[in-house]
Amino acid sequence: MPELQATVRGIARFLKPDGTSIHTISHVRRGVGFHDDKRRIELLASLFGIAEGDLASTLQRADRDLDDYSMSAEAFNRLRGSRPYGEFRMRRVVGIQFVTAARDVVRSPEEVPHP
Repeated sequence: MPELQATVRGIARFLKPDGTSIHTISHVRRGVGFHDDKRRIELLASLFGIAEGDLASTLQRADRDLDDYSMSAEAFNRLRGSRPYGEFRMRRVVGIQFVTAARDVVRSPEEVPHP
């Protein structure tokens, strides 16, 4: 996912050395798109300097808390597009917030973690 890597490096370029990066990422926890989203959020977490165990425990807590799952009507309709409701399978989506120090954000291709 080179586009995500390039985006995070671009973010890092504009962060002040003592700055903080704050992002919320919509993440499909269950349903269509789960596997691709899982790979994306794991990569993003590593690029923002978030430990694998921290992400895993956050996602496990979200799985146990039904209040964490929400999607606005607008977001649902954007995902659904022109498909009839009967053909669109709902997904369980959670917003994951990343708050990381600038020093932990990947700045160069050499720093990108490899699976």
